[in-house]
Amino acid sequence: MERIWTTCLALLLILAFFVGDSRSQNLIVDQQKQQQQLERLRSDVDELKRTVESLRQEILRKSITADKAPKETTAPATPPAQTLTPAEQEKVKVKVCQSLGQFFDQIDKALNMPNASDAGRLMRTAIAELNAETEKYGRTEKIRDIMSLAEGLAWDTYVAVQNRNSVAGNSDFINYINDYKTKYKKRCLNQ
Repeated sequence: MERIWTTCLALLLILAFFVGDSRSQNLIVDQQKQQQQLERLRSDVDELKRTVESLRQEILRKSITADKAPKETTAPATPPAQTLTPAEQEKVKVKVCQSLGQFFDQIDKALNMPNASDAGRLMRTAIAELNAETEKYGRTEKIRDIMSLAEGLAWDTYVAVQNRNSVAGNSDFINYINDYKTKYKKRCLNQ
């Protein structure tokens, strides 16, 4: 009889071990499923962030375009660079480079602002001023390229300020801006 009790007790212990082991395996499987769901949620959140950023970019670009409506000037516009003499072209280049230098100063100022909305307003103003200044020299391909680049840099400045404290950070935007500052210095300062 004692042997039967011992055998029953042993069987109960073995059964308890397998039931406990089965429950722990179920917990591990459940935990793995939850981790997979969490990864999918993170991926979805990242996708939503990218979508929101692209929508913000489009909104800012639209507002920048609206802010740079042409202003009427009383002075006659300088003819396009193709009809200028080399000396006149050099003078135009110097003036445009000065305007770009002021634009980059505004970028530096905006990057130091604590509020992305204020930085966006400053950049819209800077774009409008640069547009008004370059408009004097005609709508050449070079001027259009300068304005396209400036609009992109204005947006990158806004996003860099906005992402200053985010997980994504703003180093990519600042590196992009600094690359163009370097190109500006090479083209304009080393005439």
